[in-house]
Amino acid sequence: MDVLYRTLLAVVEHQTLSAAARVLHTTQPTVTRQLQQLERQLGAPLFDRAGKRMTLTGAGERVYAFACELQALEVRLREELREFADPSAGLIRIGAGLSPHCIDCHRFSRNTQGNIRACAFRLSLDRPN
Repeated sequence: MDVLYRTLLAVVEHQTLSAAARVLHTTQPTVTRQLQQLERQLGAPLFDRAGKRMTLTGAGERVYAFACELQALEVRLREELREFADPSAGLIRIGAGLSPHCIDCHRFSRNTQGNIRACAFRLSLDRPN
């Protein structure tokens, strides 16, 4: 994820430039410059500044929502790429209708999960329309 969006997320979550700088392991002037650079790139002010507190503008709220989505997508991408590096990692999806077999699928996933390293199971039950 772009460092400018990481900075935005940190400032919103910690509400001050100095607190965000501590979390990001940088200085407050660097955080200020990064926010100014992001505002210039996007062409809109992202924060109302009142003393040390920073509150999002309307544009800032929209950018923050996108930054949260970008962060979630990056996490998902890293998880999916991990499957390439470690073939035993991944997600196993088992689908079953409402039948006695869905109980067997649940038992299978519960008993097998401990034996397969870095594997996640998701059992979904779909009801007929």
